[in-house]
Amino acid sequence: MLGAGRRYANRLVALYVLPRREGPFRLGLAVGKRVGKAVVRNRVKRRLREACRRYRDAVSVSVDAVLVGRPEAGRAEFAALAGAVADLFGQAGLVSTKKEAGG
Repeated sequence: MLGAGRRYANRLVALYVLPRREGPFRLGLAVGKRVGKAVVRNRVKRRLREACRRYRDAVSVSVDAVLVGRPEAGRAEFAALAGAVADLFGQAGLVSTKKEAGG
């Protein structure tokens, strides 16, 4: 049995991580109606997708992960959302916590 999944959260997003035996890193996004109307939810999903894109090749562990946008994410700037995602990826041990060069 692989261990149970873990949850990491801050005020903007929650990250659920479930280890797998093998295979690539897989990421899912979920943004519920509490975040706002469809236009706002889609914007949050686009921003989360973009914030995760920089880690596409950096994650080398076999896990399934789901990022869940919280209601505050609908009102947050992109920089705050990207910082929140980076913080959760670091807490989960998916990427190195050192600052990346160039942004």
